Amino acid sequence: TYIYRLEFITTSQTVVQDGISGPMAVQLQDFYAEPQTAIEDYTLDLKSTSAGGKFSLTQAPWSNITQIVLPKFSQNATFYYKDSVVGTPIITVSEYPERGWLDALQQQRIIPKTAYFEVSTTTPQIAGQNFKLSITAKDEDGNIDINYSGTIDLAAVYVSPATGTKHLSVETASGFSQGRIELNINYPDAGTISISVSDHD
Repeated sequence: TYIYRLEFITTSQTVVQDGISGPMAVQLQDFYAEPQTAIEDYTLDLKSTSAGGKFSLTQAPWSNITQIVLPKFSQNATFYYKDSVVGTPIITVSEYPERGWLDALQQQRIIPKTAYFEVSTTTPQIAGQNFKLSITAKDEDGNIDINYSGTIDLAAVYVSPATGTKHLSVETASGFSQGRIELNINYPDAGTISISVSDHD
């Protein structure tokens, strides 16, 4: 076993502000980037250039840590990351105490949370016939959130009459492109409704 460096073996991630990343894994490697096996338990320090960066061993329950242990006979260690600050922080994983290995470095991207959806269509429509519904994700400043790629839930909000049992023909959708999506949708009854849109998660 000859350990030359720690190296990220998962790709850089785009994470929503205050959201939790997917698993991030680092590996023991030699000079030729071949995986190496730990001959003892190794403690690794986790650091971020962002003041809002935090780490955890698990997504749920979340528990803040600053170190992880790469166990004896293992080659990889995995952790999760979240950040309250929008930006491009660099995560550093280094051995503790210092053993002369090269640190693992990787830049992540933290994007703002979508603040709301702008929903538009023409009115009136004919009950039971498809019409186009345009939905745009917006940030807190009212700009299009071009990074939004989530799943949305749609619901009819009864206006006149004030109650009802009918539903929209599309109640879940995904496939945003540059922060926008256009759906063909219909409502099977006469009357007046509003359409509410919310992020599925």
